[in-house]
Amino acid sequence: MPDSSSQNQTLAPLPQSAAVLRDAFSPFSGFPVVGCHAQVQIAGQSPIVLDLTADEDSAAGPLLRASSASLSLTARYTQSPGRHILDEAVTVKFSSPPARLRGLHFGWEFSLAQLSGFRLHPVPFRVGLDGVDRSVRLEESSQIDDYAEGWILENGERGLLVMRLPSGSARTCFVPACTHDDSPDATLQIGSFGPDVRAADDGPEHRTQSYFLIEGAVDGHLELPLTRYIVYEGGWEEGVHLFRESLVQSLPRIGSYRPSPVTYNTFHDFGPAYTRQDILSALPRLQQIGFGMLHLDPGWETAWGSAQWDESNMGAPRDLIEAAARHGLKVGLWTSMHTRDVETFDGLHTLDAQGRSYLAEEFGPVKLWGVCPISRWKELFLSRMRPLVEAGVCFVNSDFHDWPWSGESCHAQDHTHKTVPTRLEWVEAVNDAFCSLRQFNPDLTVEMHDHVESGEYRTPVWYLYGREGSFDEKWAYEFMWTTHDDLLSRKLFALYHLRKAEPIPLYLHMNMMSDNANALAFWYVASCVNHIGVGGALKAPSDVVEGYTKAIALYNAHADEMTSGEFVGLDELTHVHLHPERHRAFLLAFNLEDRPATRMIRWRYGRSCPDLAGKKALVNSQEPAANGSHGDVATFAIEIPPRGVAFASIEFA
Repeated sequence: MPDSSSQNQTLAPLPQSAAVLRDAFSPFSGFPVVGCHAQVQIAGQSPIVLDLTADEDSAAGPLLRASSASLSLTARYTQSPGRHILDEAVTVKFSSPPARLRGLHFGWEFSLAQLSGFRLHPVPFRVGLDGVDRSVRLEESSQIDDYAEGWILENGERGLLVMRLPSGSARTCFVPACTHDDSPDATLQIGSFGPDVRAADDGPEHRTQSYFLIEGAVDGHLELPLTRYIVYEGGWEEGVHLFRESLVQSLPRIGSYRPSPVTYNTFHDFGPAYTRQDILSALPRLQQIGFGMLHLDPGWETAWGSAQWDESNMGAPRDLIEAAARHGLKVGLWTSMHTRDVETFDGLHTLDAQGRSYLAEEFGPVKLWGVCPISRWKELFLSRMRPLVEAGVCFVNSDFHDWPWSGESCHAQDHTHKTVPTRLEWVEAVNDAFCSLRQFNPDLTVEMHDHVESGEYRTPVWYLYGREGSFDEKWAYEFMWTTHDDLLSRKLFALYHLRKAEPIPLYLHMNMMSDNANALAFWYVASCVNHIGVGGALKAPSDVVEGYTKAIALYNAHADEMTSGEFVGLDELTHVHLHPERHRAFLLAFNLEDRPATRMIRWRYGRSCPDLAGKKALVNSQEPAANGSHGDVATFAIEIPPRGVAFASIEFA
């Protein structure tokens, strides 16, 4: 939790002259703005509240200023012409560098008493990875202290979206939302920056969600990432659309994605040990089911995490790749920066302050040791992976590259880092190492888990994606073990909200053995990610395998819609995938109950996809009059089997 000293400060009042902001951005006046909170803390000093003043005569646009003996802060606002969009750029200059910023709390505040009936939603995870709905219906007694990539404040008729704008920089952070009850009126503050609530007193700790603030200033100057405010008409749906639209505009690489086929993952069948013959024997079965890629999980290396092909066990890599190709399968590889043997990369492992190799993971008798990416490890990793990529490996899956959980970083004296690396330097090095593989094959697809903690949500989904030549797909979190149960418990709804809000291509593999013969979990995951992998095909019951064979054939027939088309979420159990050429769509309706269901579908396609306005919708080849469609609305009933999926093909003419 934030320090009590920071929670009990008097809020900086909204300056009288700050009305210039309301004038420049008139929709703001529709929300009960009561103040702008500005509080900073320099390392070794107590928090101080800054008095803000507005510059009404700034030629560059409205801005707020504040200063103290230690620093000056400027918040500059730029409005998009003709739109209710305001971008905020905050700059901090220190009077006596080098200074270390321990915390910055800055953002607009709104009266909770006047927000009765409004709801506050985090974006993208309105439903969290634990399956819990994180939306809050606001009232004067609401207590909020959280972070997200963006927040939507709405009452169904009007809304405010506050979001962090991505860039290629590693220096970014989440947007905080918190309530204050220490002023005359309880308030809600959204953005732009908040206290680093999970930071250790002596430095950054790996679970910190706003670590940018702790990194401090360079040469006494700190430019913080842009925050965007959008006021709009509508509710949550419209806010999510604006969030996604802003990301697409900020990330021009989105349109360059090359989709991958349905992938078979070895782990659920073989665990971390298999032979060349195991793989060769499986190829006909995999081809029959309809897979398009063979993904080798742990087991292909000389040792876990070595990145060294075990030719004594697997034969020549090119021979295996060619054998897979004869069965219509491409080949991808799992990789790890945690190793089973501390000698795998002799002298290149992370060392703690006492000079001991850092134990990164422990699974019973299995111990994994963390490698330091800012060392000769990168050179060795690339030299070992190069012949594999050049031989035809087309997909690389990165895993186990966590920032040391001890928070101590690496203290080795003989690595390429001259000082103890910061977390920012660590993630930069990890991203660079994996993306450097593309020099050996420009068509290689690179997947990245979370840059700070591989299976968790520690950085924004779009983190570092905006860079030219960066990764292609992002890991969609740890739903690969009990996927079917995770869907029935509604945990997988997190993926629905993720796909709805984020344009970043997503990858996830799952366990066929956990699913039913209707391939219910397969279809839900396939609908929520761009690239799906499946394991357990050799051990699953025959009826499940048969169901998957049919499901993958249907998926492949609609691969363009599923992988590269626009995702339109009507609700958590009704998904639409629009073809990239926008002449047809593929609808999936899910039933999680153990009895059949009839669902009435009503899709206002002219509203969600304005370019389709005025076109007729033919559902399953039926004329609009027959399926109940009229105008820009497709209306029809669909029958869904128990714990199953129903499909509809929609053509536009």
